[in-house]
Amino acid sequence: ELLVILHALRIAWSRRTQSVLCVSDSAVAVELVMHDIQSSHRLAPILYSIEELVHRPWTIQFEHSFREGNKYVDLLARLGQMQGLEVEELVSPPPKVESQVLADIAGDPIVRL
Repeated sequence: ELLVILHALRIAWSRRTQSVLCVSDSAVAVELVMHDIQSSHRLAPILYSIEELVHRPWTIQFEHSFREGNKYVDLLARLGQMQGLEVEELVSPPPKVESQVLADIAGDPIVRL
């Protein structure tokens, strides 16, 4: 999850985005990026890279969302796991994601168990 945040912030910065809302369904990842980094933490190098991006001249806000509220990103992540390790930017959503978006627009409820 932290690598996804790092890559997303790098892409946003390269596109000269001024303001970013980073929503993650990992409460642990959100906590890690919002608090001081312990240099002994095994993910410290990734966290330091994120921190360097956060301190650039732009606005970044981090929020936690339950997985159900982030379902399209979750679906994209599952599809991405089948593609390999390369970071891929999409111009439009894959058909599976597009059908989920259309179902959401139609008013299909989100159920949290």
